[in-house]
Amino acid sequence: MIFTNLFKISDFEPVDLNERFVVNLYNRCLPTSTTTDYEPSTLIAKPNYFNVVDRLQFDKHKLKKEKKTIMYLMGQLRDVHKHKYLVLDHSILKYDGTQWTQNRDAELALLHLCKACDLIEPFDVGKRGLMSYYHKDIIPTLTPEDKNFKSWYKKQFG
Repeated sequence: MIFTNLFKISDFEPVDLNERFVVNLYNRCLPTSTTTDYEPSTLIAKPNYFNVVDRLQFDKHKLKKEKKTIMYLMGQLRDVHKHKYLVLDHSILKYDGTQWTQNRDAELALLHLCKACDLIEPFDVGKRGLMSYYHKDIIPTLTPEDKNFKSWYKKQFG
């Protein structure tokens, strides 16, 4: 898997999926007055159908710099560990079933970052509600605080 090798690079440090970190990451990736290249994110496939305004812009260079971290955070979502798709209502759950946030804005911030990095497709109506398929090379990841993290990391990345 091409993305697996990204986590071996020395400038990357595994991080825990939590609300504070996601909100800070989201804010770092927003465009500023000096931004020259933008990357859009639209989470909902048919925003008019759901009557929502759902288009954000990010700084393309900042997103590129943070992509490994965004991928790693996404890998801690429960649905990445269990399915080949995400269900919007489940995206507040980590792989161990705990909620990483109770704040819908933080949840959507992570999903917008994932979408802007082309890690997920826009959400659309599916059998289980609003669903999105994620990139085939996204791998399940563990939080560094997990008691199994060291053995998992060694097994995954050598």
